[in-house]
Amino acid sequence: MTVENPNKWNDFHYENFGAVASYKNQDLSNSSLAPFRVGNKNSFVLTPSFEGQRLVALSNDEVSNFRNSTVFDIVLKLYFKYWTKIGAVKINKELQMACYFEVPLSSGGKSGEKFDSTKCDKA
Repeated sequence: MTVENPNKWNDFHYENFGAVASYKNQDLSNSSLAPFRVGNKNSFVLTPSFEGQRLVALSNDEVSNFRNSTVFDIVLKLYFKYWTKIGAVKINKELQMACYFEVPLSSGGKSGEKFDSTKCDKA
């Protein structure tokens, strides 16, 4: 995951950065990341780790659709606080975002294909 800062003048400092992966509006796993800074006109690569197994309740129709699908529709919900300075003024904000992925299913024990990049929207 890459956080970009297109701003020409300000650095952004991210704190309390959390990510939650979900499927069918059911949370699967979460990841907390250490604070980080993104300089002006720069980017920062994050590597959240989602581990574990969690049961997901599906209706009969959803199970049938899942078995015939080639991708998982995963939503990655991001929660974070950030701050920046404009002159001598420190500005603090909180933000929630959602990223929508179609993650290829693996078949026969083989890894799924890479999934396409996506932009995230404010939640």
